Amino acid sequence: MGLLMMAVALLTLMGCASLPDNVERPLSNAYTDTDDTRLARARRVHENERELAGESGFLTSPELVGRIGPALDDAIDRIAFRLVLDTDEDGHERIVWHDAETGEPYFADPDTGYWERFWIGLVGLIPLESQL
Repeated sequence: MGLLMMAVALLTLMGCASLPDNVERPLSNAYTDTDDTRLARARRVHENERELAGESGFLTSPELVGRIGPALDDAIDRIAFRLVLDTDEDGHERIVWHDAETGEPYFADPDTGYWERFWIGLVGLIPLESQL
């Protein structure tokens, strides 16, 4: 059995030693300018999102406020919830989300499910702030 294994190993190694010489291969069809491909555009969008992740701020340029302000005022009720810090019957403070269009109150983040809130709560127990 051992002799058979050695013969198979030897034949395998001999096969690797006889690779063909450089042969003519067709030219590659790779893109030389990839800036306008879907992947490059998606990467730029992702990089911009990463730069803005978790950021909020104020518009200080009067020109930008004049251009963006009215559009934001018109869209805000369709895209955002209004938050209120409320006190429950036991005196505990809690955040209440109100749907800006319907006024419906939510006592948990309206765009998350039970398991998402569970994992967020679990991760919140890890003392990451002290590690930064």
